[in-house]
Amino acid sequence: RPNGRMRYANNSNYKNDVMIRKEVTVNKCVLAELKRIIEDSDIVKESDESWPEPDHVGSQELEVVCGSDHISFTCGKIGSLLDVQ
Repeated sequence: RPNGRMRYANNSNYKNDVMIRKEVTVNKCVLAELKRIIEDSDIVKESDESWPEPDHVGSQELEVVCGSDHISFTCGKIGSLLDVQ
């Protein structure tokens, strides 16, 4: 967000746990570097179409808002690199 606010949420359903939410505000230098990384990566042109669907284990979501671009990716919980094929 332009105000530097970043949010994190984890809804793992592990042992019927509640959702974990964290929020942090970063300064303009950090925000500029994040914007550069997002723009250089072209992530806003990607799709989560072939990603694993969320299931009973949980889900992971990445939402990116950068200027007029807004994209959200959702997939099943990934526990390790062995889960990525």
